[in-house]
Amino acid sequence: MSSIINSNDKITNINNKMINYRNLNKNKLHNSNEIIKSEEFINVCYIGAGYVGGTSGAVMAYKCPEDRVKVTICDTCQEKIKEWNSDKLPINEPGLDNIVKYARGVNLFFTTDIEKSIKNANIIFISVGTPIKQYGFGSGEAAELSCVERAVQIIAKFSYNSKIIVEKSTIPCKTAEYIESILNSNIIKCSNNKKEKIHYLVPAVILHLIMNF
Repeated sequence: MSSIINSNDKITNINNKMINYRNLNKNKLHNSNEIIKSEEFINVCYIGAGYVGGTSGAVMAYKCPEDRVKVTICDTCQEKIKEWNSDKLPINEPGLDNIVKYARGVNLFFTTDIEKSIKNANIIFISVGTPIKQYGFGSGEAAELSCVERAVQIIAKFSYNSKIIVEKSTIPCKTAEYIESILNSNIIKCSNNKKEKIHYLVPAVILHLIMNF
């Protein structure tokens, strides 16, 4: 019984935080001195609509100005995208449904059109699965990076201008250099400004973690 009460309390706290955050942003927009003027519209693409990509992308769209930032979450799984565009989300996370309903169709979109999403993006987050390897060197311990490699290859294939690429999956150190080598081998030259930030998002509290970054 106590676990149910605690879960309900978490949902209430998240919903209250969402309301306070939106009201704070609205107040700031009325104060012209606090508005950061920029002519550039930012298109953000998340490759992978799972726990990390779906939740992180939804919160980004929710938190960012609707007229400045558009977030597109793409995935090859048609069923998963269909669920993201429905009233029954593929992820059961407290408070997430309200965030998605608020931003979806405004500055948050879910699609299987990966090519178009990459072409239009200024910033691309790679949020694909990295399960434990089941065979070969490091099996049972190392992360399987084949999905990351495939995502980077697709980015290279459909990119015709400069982009910021962020790896947001659970990955080992030095993966940024691995990604750079794939991009360079596909004729996309990277700057030397490589940064890696490792953090872990846990189901059931993932929304709380992202909202408090």
